[in-house]
Amino acid sequence: MVSSDDPIRLDALDDASLIRAYLSSKGRNRGALERLLTRHEKQIFATCMRIVGDRETARDMAQDTMVRVIGAIDTFDERAKFTTWMTRIAMNVCISHLRKQKHRKGPSLEATTGDGQMPRSLLESGEPEPGQSVELQEDLRRLAEAMRSLEPEQRAILTLRDVRGLDYRDIAQTMDLAIGTVKSRLFRARSALREAMEALSDPDEVSGVKDEI
Repeated sequence: MVSSDDPIRLDALDDASLIRAYLSSKGRNRGALERLLTRHEKQIFATCMRIVGDRETARDMAQDTMVRVIGAIDTFDERAKFTTWMTRIAMNVCISHLRKQKHRKGPSLEATTGDGQMPRSLLESGEPEPGQSVELQEDLRRLAEAMRSLEPEQRAILTLRDVRGLDYRDIAQTMDLAIGTVKSRLFRARSALREAMEALSDPDEVSGVKDEI
């Protein structure tokens, strides 16, 4: 049995082993569960942040996700990746929250790379940082606003593909969709985001950004 007061040994365990250590211990090995959640808390917050677009709300959604993960940990199927299972919970928490907000605007997709994928540098950094150029800060503000205008499912699929970098198969498992459906929904989400970005930009600016990229 892995001791809950032995963080070094716990760190050496993979996710499935930590779950087994927690569930199989007579007194419930809290150390194993804490190590598991700590290992993934930043990823959960980042996923929530990208979908809801607000730091405080993302913290609440991440906390809610943690609570749900703990409550459902007994149902985890080791044939799946823990990160996929956890991301599905986070995504459902965020989508449910956004659906309750009657706070939506319109479509979405911005400047893309050659294959239609959004530049990860823009998607990852939802907020301007010191030292960034005025132009980049403005691009980030427009992107954040455009993302907020998307349907919750569109935000989620863009986050999984263009921020998390998941392949189509992992996205299909996370969202419980067929791979073909993932591809078509991703295409529509990117198209929507592009339209939203264009609606927020002057025509001259849009064409300048596209020429640069």
